[in-house]
Amino acid sequence: MEILKIAALTVMLFLIERSYLWFADKRNIIDKPNMRSSHETPVARGGGILFPATWLLFSVWNGFAFPWFTAGLILIAVVSFVDDLDHLSPLIRFIAHLAAFTLCFTEIGVWQDWAWWAIPVAYILCIGAINAFNFMDGINGITGMYAIAALLPMLLFRDKMLPQGADPLSTPVIPILISIIVFGYFNFRKKARCFAGDVGSISLGFILIFLLMLMMTGQEERYGLDIPSSSPFEWKYILFMSLYGVDSALTIMQRLYLRENIFEAHRRHLFQYLANERKLPHLVVAFSYAALQLLINLHVISEPITPLVFFLILASLALIWVVLKFRVLREAPDRSRTVNT
Repeated sequence: MEILKIAALTVMLFLIERSYLWFADKRNIIDKPNMRSSHETPVARGGGILFPATWLLFSVWNGFAFPWFTAGLILIAVVSFVDDLDHLSPLIRFIAHLAAFTLCFTEIGVWQDWAWWAIPVAYILCIGAINAFNFMDGINGITGMYAIAALLPMLLFRDKMLPQGADPLSTPVIPILISIIVFGYFNFRKKARCFAGDVGSISLGFILIFLLMLMMTGQEERYGLDIPSSSPFEWKYILFMSLYGVDSALTIMQRLYLRENIFEAHRRHLFQYLANERKLPHLVVAFSYAALQLLINLHVISEPITPLVFFLILASLALIWVVLKFRVLREAPDRSRTVNT
């Protein structure tokens, strides 16, 4: 019975994605190559609309589970989709992100349980993380594979995910994984049939941050997982997005050093150098990012992480970034130019 439900959901999501691609083709929702792009031909944009659609199906199936968060996800998905159609101002996007995380924090219980000073810090980190997740969505496969690297450990390391005979769709982890696999059928290829778009990368990043925050605050049982916790607040789960964080932070530092406008589009992320200057296949680069992050996440979720280990992981990622970036620049010309979009 459980397999039939998973199969039915997979078929439903596949039909939703196919329908959207037909709609995108009719409405010319196409991502045309520009100086920031790592693709050379027009590709349908916004295929990641499948991710918020899947969460909405999960929520309705389970009696409107996580209502505050779901409302925030709908808000951020709608604004991001409009941004895919016609670029919105940064102020409108920021207000939407601020409102969405306010709803997310309400779902988690931040207002009752957290110290006042921790709330603005959470806003800064979460809004920064969701934008980093969006900026890193630049080559085929990277967003989906990276998300799988975060979700798989949630399933692999558990005392008991679901009681015997329980509905596998009562936890959002499984539906979201299925949606990524379906999306990957159209995106995890040399010539992608569609890109996630802002609606996909922003929504998926928002979902992952929410699930990680539940784990940080010891509420992971709310979505069907039972992960042992050694403290009331587990900072170590920040490492689940550490590779994206290090790449984004060091890229910003590099652009500031070069006196570039950090708010303009660019191709200076390490994965873009590897794909564009080094000419490595997109899926090889995407898989490498996901594999490294998966190894980190498996260690984080299964072992205690001391402050020293936390620092060493970040320092090691930074060293890898510096070595690879300088090696690529030495071996290939730098064509990473800042462009207006």
